[in-house]
Amino acid sequence: MLTHIVGQPHFGSLWVPSEELKANASSVPMTLGEGMYSHLHLLLTSQQYATLSEEGFTIPTNPDPFTPAEKGTEAQIRAACELRKEAHYTFHLCQAAERALISQVVAAVESPYLAAAERKQKLLWGHNLKLLQHLSTTCGHITPQQLKAKEMDICNMQFNMSHPVDIVFNAIDDLIKISENALMPISSSQAVNLAYVEFVRNPILLQYLWDGMGCHEDTPS
Repeated sequence: MLTHIVGQPHFGSLWVPSEELKANASSVPMTLGEGMYSHLHLLLTSQQYATLSEEGFTIPTNPDPFTPAEKGTEAQIRAACELRKEAHYTFHLCQAAERALISQVVAAVESPYLAAAERKQKLLWGHNLKLLQHLSTTCGHITPQQLKAKEMDICNMQFNMSHPVDIVFNAIDDLIKISENALMPISSSQAVNLAYVEFVRNPILLQYLWDGMGCHEDTPS
C-alpha cells in the first residue's frame, strides 16, 4: 500500500507515494531489461530508463498461439514451445504488475481527483499508468521558484561530521529527481558543486576536497 494522499494531490504529497510505487515495481522479478530493475520501466520514460540500463526495454506483448514448424525436429519444436511459454508468462506477469500498481495509486488518491483525471485523459483503469503521469504533471508540477528553494535548502544545510555523509548525497539525489520532474534537470557538475558548497564549510574536510581537486597550497622551500 502507498501512503494515502489527503485532499488534492500536490508535489509534496505525491513525492513519497511515487517513491513507494517505484520500490514496489522494482520488487516484482523480471528477466527482461537485464532483470535488474524489475518492472520499474512501467513508471519511467524511455529516456529515464536509459539512464539506468544500456539495454532498452520493450513492454512484452501477448505472443501468438504456438504453431509448430512443419519441418522442425522434436527438439526444435520443444524448444520453441518453451520460448512461447516463457513469453506468455512474461506478458501476463507484466500485465498483473501494472494492474497492481494502478490499484495502489487508486487506493492512495481520493476519488474526486481520480475522476477528474479520468475525464481529462479518458483513462481506462487497469490498462496503463498514465494516471500517475497525469497527477504528477497537473497536480505535482513544481515551479522554478520551488526548485530554487530546494536547491537553497541544500546550500543552507549544516552538515554535522557525526552524521552519515549520505544525508547530503541523498538530498542532492532528491533534488536531481525533482529537477527532472520539473523538466529543468540539473547537470552532474551542478550536483558536484552543491556537495562541495556543503562540505567546504567543514575545515576537517577542506584538505580532502583540495586534494581531490588537485589543489595544494604553496609551501616555503
